[in-house]
Amino acid sequence: MSKERIALFMCAASCQGGHSTAGAAAAEALGVPFPISLQELVKKALQEGLDPDELWPWAMKNWQHRPASAFASAYSKDES
Repeated sequence: MSKERIALFMCAASCQGGHSTAGAAAAEALGVPFPISLQELVKKALQEGLDPDELWPWAMKNWQHRPASAFASAYSKDES
C-alpha cells in the first residue's frame, strides 16, 4: 500500500461529519460513504489490512473503553 493512501486514511479522520469539498474527495478516493465517519474509516482500513490503532491511536484509545457506543461494538481487530 502506498504511503499516500495511508496518509489519506489518517487525514480523512479530520473530515468527519462535515460537508467539505476535501471530505467528499477523501471519501471518494477511499471508497467510504460521505459524510465520513470514523466507523466507516475503520471498516475500510481493516478491509485493506491496516491497523486502526496505528492510524488513529488517539481515537482507538478513547473508543475502545466505551463498549456501549455504536463505534466500539463495530470495531474489532478480529474482523479483517
